[in-house]
Amino acid sequence: MDTTASLHFMNQEFAKLDQFDGQNYTRWAEKVKFMLHVLKLSFVLDPKLPPIPDNPIPKEGESVDPTVIAELEKQRILRRESEELCVGHIKNSLSDRLYDLYSPVKDPKELWNALELKYKAHEEGTNKYLVSKYLEFQMVDDKSIMEQVHKLQVMVNKLNALTISLPELFQVGAIIAKLPPSWKDFSKRMMHKSEDYSLDDLMKHLRIEEETRIRDKKGKVGQSVIKCQLGVLATKANLGDRTRRTLDPRNKASRNRVIRILTQIQKGPVLATSAERLGTMQENAKIANQYRLHTQSRR
Repeated sequence: MDTTASLHFMNQEFAKLDQFDGQNYTRWAEKVKFMLHVLKLSFVLDPKLPPIPDNPIPKEGESVDPTVIAELEKQRILRRESEELCVGHIKNSLSDRLYDLYSPVKDPKELWNALELKYKAHEEGTNKYLVSKYLEFQMVDDKSIMEQVHKLQVMVNKLNALTISLPELFQVGAIIAKLPPSWKDFSKRMMHKSEDYSLDDLMKHLRIEEETRIRDKKGKVGQSVIKCQLGVLATKANLGDRTRRTLDPRNKASRNRVIRILTQIQKGPVLATSAERLGTMQENAKIANQYRLHTQSRR
């Protein structure tokens, strides 16, 4: 692939790789290899790639065919361009810190081997704790169950990359066992089923169960709001006569009550719920407004 085509490919969306910062080397390396394969540059990383031979030395009394020398020179130029493009693409996918660190390296195989030697070994050392992380993983109620299952499956994929294969039946049982306590009844139903089911079947059951719980939770909140509104209406009906009896400005107790009401409008009951406080503030504001109108009409 020539320079123009290579630059055109770099502008395409699937060529925009996340910059490698030293984490998740295996994932980054696979993406870079795919990109180099599409660019037809991956061959320069092949350790078995034969070198281009030197120009043939003519025997005594003979001359070398100039077309052979020209062909060899053409191959050297193409190889050199491919190596420069390959190095450039690899460095372009590195973070600024790693780019500065490996900028002196010009040979693509030397650069690739250096990155693999350092970061693949580091990743393998980190992955030693992956099994314990998988076994200790426990889901919680305050996060989406499906998102937590996804994290668990990411661990399984990493274990598979380490040639640690977990049977699908084991994964199904592990997911059920790691559900939070509020899912205890669901776990019992799934564990007591006589037939075996796949991981995809479990995902469907989990998704349906989670969506049902979300709808039920919203329904309970709506019922609570309706009950609060009904309580406010009942309070309004009961306060009607008492309000009229306490609006006389000549009554000192009435004036003191209005002062308390105006103060309460700003503070509200400390221990009241939001709905109850709203109802109280509305009633107090109404009483204070009626008192003000009643006082003005007496003047």
